[in-house]
Parts: sequence; C-alpha cells; structure tokens
Amino acid sequence: MLPEALLEKVALFYYLNFLDEDQSLAVAAQTVKSLNRRAPRGANSTAEIVRQIEKSLKKSKTNIRPSSLSFSAGALVTPEDWNWGPWFEFRKIADDREFRTVLYAKILKFSDDAIAEGMGLPIGTVRYRVGHGLRTLGHILHAGGKHA
Repeated sequence: MLPEALLEKVALFYYLNFLDEDQSLAVAAQTVKSLNRRAPRGANSTAEIVRQIEKSLKKSKTNIRPSSLSFSAGALVTPEDWNWGPWFEFRKIADDREFRTVLYAKILKFSDDAIAEGMGLPIGTVRYRVGHGLRTLGHILHAGGKHA
C-alpha cells in the first residue's frame, strides 16, 4: 500500500493536470490500484509513481487541455489563497510533457533523477523541460496572468 502522502501526490498531480476533480479522482484511483499491485516490487519509489502516471495517461488518452476549472465533490483541498489564473494559463499553453515535468519537479517535489527514470528520459532533458517551463510560467506571471 502506498503511504498517504504519496496517494495525495498522485491525486494532486491529476487534479492540477486535468483541472477537473471527477476525472482526476477516477484516473488517480486507477493509478493507485496499479501501484498497489506493484507494491512488492518497489511501487513506493517516486520513479515508479511517475512511470505509472505516464503509463496511465498514455493508456487512457485523457491528457486533454482543460477549458475551465471543475470543482465537484470537494475531495481535494487546495490553499484558499491559490491564484488559479497563471496555472490555468500555463496548462493551456505549455507542451504537455513540459507541463508534467514541471508538475512533478516543482509541485510534487520529485527529484530530477526519479522523474528521468520514471519518464525514461536523460536527466538533461528533464532539467531542460523544467527550466523552459519555469521561464514560460515566469512570463505568464510577469504579464499578470496574460500570456504575450
């Protein structure tokens, strides 16, 4: 079984990726089920979590760009002062792979090594995606949430 902190990270990943609570919880449940089946083989590693998320996204083909925020069941709790504007804009314009890499590295706080292993990439590619994604997000923040 995954520790609760890692379960929360899986759910948060999907929520910030899809911006739709119902869809996020459904896909997160499938991913957690896969991870728990793999538990004896080290599913607690962040690399395995990244690997299973990437596999799940490819399999379900649910990595669509959101057109609005969707709150429904209230199962996910986000900070009250969270400013969704720049994140939503970043989600809309960023390359999917780059967006996910920034999400893993800067929001979920996974190591570059674990991300590289889980995504099957060289560590330099992970660092490039994070750096480029942060520059894009910085431009959005500098422009006040409007991408130029």
